[in-house]
Amino acid sequence: GILAFVAPLAGLYSPYMIPALVATVIGIGFFITGKVVQWTLFVWLAFLWWIGGSAMMFVKSESILLIFAFLMSLGYLVPGFILRANYKKVKKGQDEE
Repeated sequence: GILAFVAPLAGLYSPYMIPALVATVIGIGFFITGKVVQWTLFVWLAFLWWIGGSAMMFVKSESILLIFAFLMSLGYLVPGFILRANYKKVKKGQDEE
């Protein structure tokens, strides 16, 4: 957390690198979670986060935020909708018993 604020001020890297680094760390989290819970969608989303993070390293403008917003939408909303649909399916099956 503190590196995100202090390191750019010290000139260690550009502030535009912060979203790329965050996307890379999120990708690591998705990958580990996908392997632990054995859900391949999370593993594929990890690769999406890593590709997006890599792409953001080459963009030096505020359009990085559009890439990050796309990753957030696809990376969090899609699994959320899938989990919600699965929950409703399981809940419906339990109500019928």
